[in-house]
Amino acid sequence: MTLARDEHLHTLQEILTLDVNTCTVEVCIATLPPDETMPEFQRLRLAESLKKDFRNIISTFIVESYKELQLHNLQLVDFEVASKPARYQIEHLDLAKQPYDNVTEQVQPLSRLYGLDIFKEEAPFTTHMRFYVIVLQPPHGQPIYFYRHYSAKKMLREAAPLAIARILGTDEFEEITTPVFLFDEHVDCFSRGTSMFVMAKNHFYYMFRILDELIESARDILTRIHSRVPIENFDSFASSCMKNKMKMEKLTSIAKRPYLDRLTVADMKSVIQRHRLHIRVIKVDGQDMLHFDRNHPWDILKLLDDDYLTSIMTGQSYEVDAKRNP
Repeated sequence: MTLARDEHLHTLQEILTLDVNTCTVEVCIATLPPDETMPEFQRLRLAESLKKDFRNIISTFIVESYKELQLHNLQLVDFEVASKPARYQIEHLDLAKQPYDNVTEQVQPLSRLYGLDIFKEEAPFTTHMRFYVIVLQPPHGQPIYFYRHYSAKKMLREAAPLAIARILGTDEFEEITTPVFLFDEHVDCFSRGTSMFVMAKNHFYYMFRILDELIESARDILTRIHSRVPIENFDSFASSCMKNKMKMEKLTSIAKRPYLDRLTVADMKSVIQRHRLHIRVIKVDGQDMLHFDRNHPWDILKLLDDDYLTSIMTGQSYEVDAKRNP
């Protein structure tokens, strides 16, 4: 992973030193039915006391994050689909560049914040809630959006079969029939302008369907592998890859390998033998081909991603610890 450019670090520092008390705050919920590509937003009508609570959530988040940044316990790196950032890393991506410009399109309704419908807790909307966003508008400059994944399961009525609360001023309890919406202090990602800062990658994938892009990329890479690497039962290999997010991420890593176009079965055979990989080389119509073993589904992926460095690359022979997969 590469460090993000100074200009992106500067943007992050500006956000993390924001005086939240000078900002207006609003909260919107986004819903996204399975057959839709663009989310629908509704704005919560909040009492001033609740706005203060949400403001405090963001204030605590940015103060603590800035402290970690100053102590060099926080690192800003470029976003990569296949990367697995450490807990101390925040990934940056440019929403002006493909394919992430689709995220900009998805959140475009937020630019008309006060023109959004007020949230009325209607079933079609709440059933497919996907995330909420806390919007901070400084006195000057662009708004800042803080995103957190969400679903109907976050509603107390949905999360528990029976919810009760004490009647105010008495010792008597009654059932809660009005839905209660639960929020926490976490932030999955946040943005200003075209800069998106990602802290919880899986949630980011979920909220904006970035995983769809990973799936498309994996399919393209499999097509490339199919044309260059003879795998006898390729359909089984491809199916195994497309059922597993980690394998799709591995495929993205393989696509970056400069040697992929010049690998030969002879090259791979020596690596397979040296490291005793569970990959048989068989003859099919006179051609040597790799056989995909369903009981060892990672071995061909590890081989193609050069987990076992050999003379093909460096003349050394060892498994790269950082790439080990279950």
